[in-house]
Amino acid sequence: MTQIKRQPSIPELLARCHLTWKRHMARQCLPHGISLKQYHLLNLLKAGPLSPLLAARELFCDKPTASVILGNLVRQGLAERRANARDRRGAELLITEKGLAKLETIAEAGGLNRGRAPRECLSAAEAATLRELLRKIYNHLETTLAGDDHE
Repeated sequence: MTQIKRQPSIPELLARCHLTWKRHMARQCLPHGISLKQYHLLNLLKAGPLSPLLAARELFCDKPTASVILGNLVRQGLAERRANARDRRGAELLITEKGLAKLETIAEAGGLNRGRAPRECLSAAEAATLRELLRKIYNHLETTLAGDDHE
């Protein structure tokens, strides 16, 4: 039986790239004792405090899931929760010195890329074009799909 070869669609190619790279990065996190989502949250917190709601949005998950991720970081001493100075009803999330040290340890070990960054197969011009096209697709999806996750 002959197999029909077809061109994968753009969404299919994007999904394949995303899932393959995500799987690779998740495996790179394991020796450091954190998950990929925890690593991502630590990097977000490195830039400054976040509210739990903003953390959930940035992690592309719901608040209860983000709370579990943060709770694990807090238990490990990598992040902390404190009352928001501007709004005592809310909380803000911060990275600790231990969390900064964890990110530094990961960076010293070669980061999560370990010489396999997807951009290595692209020229600088190709990478810039791809970044521009992906940003365009992302902005389009954000605009056209806004509100779909609340249905």
